[in-house]
Amino acid sequence: MDIYLIRHTSVDVPTGLCYGQSDVPSTKTLEEEAKVIQKKLPSTQVDFDLHSSPLSRCTHLMEFLFPEKVFQTDKRWMEMNFGDWEMKLWNDIPEDESQPWMQDFVNVTTPNGESFSHMIERVKSVWEETLQQSTNDKVIVCHGGVIRTILHLILEIPAQKVFAVDIDYGAMIKIQYQYGFFKVKFL
Repeated sequence: MDIYLIRHTSVDVPTGLCYGQSDVPSTKTLEEEAKVIQKKLPSTQVDFDLHSSPLSRCTHLMEFLFPEKVFQTDKRWMEMNFGDWEMKLWNDIPEDESQPWMQDFVNVTTPNGESFSHMIERVKSVWEETLQQSTNDKVIVCHGGVIRTILHLILEIPAQKVFAVDIDYGAMIKIQYQYGFFKVKFL
């Protein structure tokens, strides 16, 4: 089974904005960026199982890539929930609030949000369900944090180190899953 993890395209937000689970819009370059992604997908008529975060920056990309195809959305594919920090500039979050989280984002929960360990459990549950649904190839349009979480799970990258993996807007990662083993290719 081949699994294509695709990060949504660029978003139309100010630089330095914390927007995790907020439904922010894609930029006007969505179509242009999506065409680049489309060229990296197999050109044959593969019957993919299609999965997406319900946030519009993901569903709009999925609709462009697979017009007239049905896809499943699941809230567990959403980015980290930053709680009270959502839609605030990182520089405007009081340092006494942000510093404990910055020191240990894996275990410290954002105010009214979640920690990375909470996110790992959430993503792990939907990832495992998706792998078991069928042997069809899959496309999952989601977020940088979700992709890093999956890489943490399958490559056993320490949670504290996983954000060292840079996942650009529109990035695609192909994961081959065969006989219980994963092989990762950055496209």
